[in-house]
Amino acid sequence: MSDKIRHKEKNIVSHDIQGGEKKVMTKFNKKMINVLATATLVAGVAAPVATLVAPTAIHAAGGGEIKATNTPTVSDGGVVSMGSVTFTVPEGTTLTKDDEVVIKLDYDLANKGQLPADSSVTGDTYNTLGGVVYDFSSFPIKTGFGNGVSLTANGAVDKNDPAKFAEGDFSARVAASDRIVVTYNGATKEVVGDPLKFTVRLGSIWVDEGENDDAEVSLEASSSSVFPAGKATVAKITDSDDLNLAFSSLDTSNNKFTPKIVLEEPKAGAFSKATEVKIKLPSGYSWASAPRADVEAIYGDADPKGLKYDTRGDNGRELVITYDGKTSTKATKFEIPFNFEVDDSSSVKAGDITASISGKTSTNVTSAKIGTYGEYGSTLSATDAPTITAGKDEQEVADIKLTETIGESLVNGRTLELTLPEGAAWQPVYEAVYKDSAAPDYKNLEAPGGKETIKDEGVILKFAGYTGTDRRTAKYTVERNSSDDDEATLEFEDVELALASNFTGDVKVTVGGNAGVEGEVVVAKAVAPITAAASNKPNVIIGATGQTASSFTLTEGQAEALEDDGTVSLELPKGVYFTSTPKVEVTSGDAKISNVRRASDDNRVLFTIDADSTAASTITVSGVTIDLDRTVPEGDITLDVRGSAVSETEVYTKWEDNDAAAKVAIATVSTPAPNDQNLKTVFTINSTSYTVNGESRTADVAPYVENSRTFLPVRYVADALGVGPKDILFDKATSTVTLIKGDRVAQIKLNTNKLTINGTVITMDVKAVTKNNRTMLPMTFVAQALGATVNYDATAKTVTVSQK
Repeated sequence: MSDKIRHKEKNIVSHDIQGGEKKVMTKFNKKMINVLATATLVAGVAAPVATLVAPTAIHAAGGGEIKATNTPTVSDGGVVSMGSVTFTVPEGTTLTKDDEVVIKLDYDLANKGQLPADSSVTGDTYNTLGGVVYDFSSFPIKTGFGNGVSLTANGAVDKNDPAKFAEGDFSARVAASDRIVVTYNGATKEVVGDPLKFTVRLGSIWVDEGENDDAEVSLEASSSSVFPAGKATVAKITDSDDLNLAFSSLDTSNNKFTPKIVLEEPKAGAFSKATEVKIKLPSGYSWASAPRADVEAIYGDADPKGLKYDTRGDNGRELVITYDGKTSTKATKFEIPFNFEVDDSSSVKAGDITASISGKTSTNVTSAKIGTYGEYGSTLSATDAPTITAGKDEQEVADIKLTETIGESLVNGRTLELTLPEGAAWQPVYEAVYKDSAAPDYKNLEAPGGKETIKDEGVILKFAGYTGTDRRTAKYTVERNSSDDDEATLEFEDVELALASNFTGDVKVTVGGNAGVEGEVVVAKAVAPITAAASNKPNVIIGATGQTASSFTLTEGQAEALEDDGTVSLELPKGVYFTSTPKVEVTSGDAKISNVRRASDDNRVLFTIDADSTAASTITVSGVTIDLDRTVPEGDITLDVRGSAVSETEVYTKWEDNDAAAKVAIATVSTPAPNDQNLKTVFTINSTSYTVNGESRTADVAPYVENSRTFLPVRYVADALGVGPKDILFDKATSTVTLIKGDRVAQIKLNTNKLTINGTVITMDVKAVTKNNRTMLPMTFVAQALGATVNYDATAKTVTVSQK
């Protein structure tokens, strides 16, 4: 027996018969072809003895086709049937007189009724043929050789249609013991309507003992001929008596198994009263006593009722199959449905179940897989994970596949849960919050992918809603048919997600619940919609205006990452302001932008995406200048990239930290904020020049003395103490100045003597006045309003303001 195992689950494998290389034939060892008489000449032929190899078609020279209509596998040492071969002349081809094709056989033709007495006779004995007979008595044209070889022509043939070919247009003759010549005798004519099709039925052959080869027919034609040239195999010869054995319909289970035993003859006669095949299971398993259903004869004429069965050995591990029916004359194939089951669970192991094959009859295998023993469990997998973009919704991810290792792994009545990572949302949940955030209707949300039930092999997963405060978990209930214990494969398809602006990396779905499944699977890979990079980080100081920050670039993570008609917002941190509108331009790719502008608070620069990209684009921002108030701490000034063009999902309230899509440091503050330094500001009476920690500055109004009271400009004192422009407010309707410094809020109402500090009203002995549109207060009340120390040097006529 061969030690090569051939097996394929769920399908029956045809096993090719082992054969040697093609032999160089001589007249001495040629197969003798006996031409048997045929009753009629037809295009179709009798059913093949066995068809283990599909017919082949060769598109040959001349544009025609050569095809073996059947290729039987036949045994050596006797008379067996050959196949037939067809060849065509295509429509539109023109035949001219004397066009011909030679049909050449591998082996000599034999006279009608003659068989060789032994294998030593020469081919010369068998090259005398009877006369060629032409019979045009009926349609289609038929040409018989009186010896079992027949030629028919049809298609573009009609004796009643002058445009088509008719009787007498073709002739055939036996030119030699291994050659037939077909000749066109008519006038030049085009093949119209249908191809011209010839069928050659080759009768029977005599095969010597020990032959193991292919029988071929060759068509030979000149290069100018319209007839095709090429080869076709019309029979396969084997000297093997082995049976082919395979197992199909294999189960994965932990209890009962229902395979089919497939027994197949490679040639007629292999099933006989000497047939005996033994199939032995591993320890711990036992065979049933009889097939679970009727044996099916797929083809052939051996009798399925002749198959007998016996179980032997410890607990019936070995099945013995014998045959006492008639010996087959046509190759036969049986499928035998037979059960086996676990007899001792302590002896079996998870994995493939391999049966050993023995017996008096040789088979093509000595062992083969007959099933799989599995533990309860399920596996998770996903189709190829797509690349999706952070900050977008309605993004389809990979399909998730949940496969039971064996049937009933998913427990009836229990729950299965699919949970997304933080920063990801099921599309129906995102839509509920986004579209109706005031009162989202979670109870009526559709399932992921829109399927309320997922079914396979008697198992139903029924959607039971979303759980948790953030609704990141989709819940399903398991329902299964108790009469169906096949393992199920359940697929979650067409699932869409929304992602936070700053979510990047693998998007993993975690599977849990109490139904017996645990694990996680990657369903997508998320990239940032845009990345930002600065060319450098120049040093800047607090309190100075028009300072140069770095240019920077914004690069899309992939094409169409920036949404058409959306806005990009470049946002500075608190206390930092754009002093001019920078230049914003597309420097690579094909995105289109417009309407670059500063927001009214000067803290943001905005621009619009007019057309999204077909190739990932880069946008360069240059000419950036900034102001810093005195509240800005030391360290990097980091700009955030936000906006509807960058992120559709910033509005999703269930994400606690839906951060900016991109960040970039454009400068570094090299001086500490006021709370971290000692500030000393010196004003000179009647001078607009003043110093802050020795740095000279200029005001648009000078301090002055009036009625022995020294008045200071409140805005410049506040600015010197670190109060930013945005924290110095003027309400024109009420003529009220508001100063905000840390937790201190001071309000001064012009032309009154009222000063309010954190809600407490202080009555001043003078009124607040204006000079050159600047609010002026006596230095004592400035000190109170801003929590500073103020000293006056009468000799130098200077006022020094310091932080307390």
